[in-house]
Order: sequence, then structure tokens, then C-alpha cells
Amino acid sequence: AWVDAFSQGGDRAKADKQLYDLIIGRRIAHDGHETLRAHVVGAAAKATKEDSMLRIVKASPNRKVDAAVATSMAAAKCLWLIL
Repeated sequence: AWVDAFSQGGDRAKADKQLYDLIIGRRIAHDGHETLRAHVVGAAAKATKEDSMLRIVKASPNRKVDAAVATSMAAAKCLWLIL
């Protein structure tokens, strides 16, 4: 499959913070899909060196956050295309 590269450093931190802002601002919808819900519930935020950034991390080692991270990156790509 053809995909764009998405840096797991700065781009990811920006995207994770942007997803947080979209959620807090009620600017993103969720259909209640069980996997995404479980991955968001199992997520925690880790502050980065820059105060304005954060990373989605597992709240505990047995949790999964892959769907939350994928949502973060997808939302960022959508917004970057618009801007």
C-alpha cells in the first residue's frame, strides 16, 4: 500500500496534542466503535519537552492505544490537507 511517512517524533506529538484539542473542543465525532473506545480509555498523555505537546501512551502495560494513535495521525493528515 502507498502511504505517507509520518514521523513518530515531532509530527506525532503535534498530532496527539491536536487530537486532544479536537476532543476537548468537541470538534471530532466518534461512532462508539468498541476498539477505538477501548484504546482511548486505555490511553494516557505524556508531556513532551515542549509544554504545548503531548504523546498518547498506554495507561498501563496491558492496554492498547494503536487505534487512538491512528486516529491522531489520520486527523492530523486531514487537517494538514485543509490548511
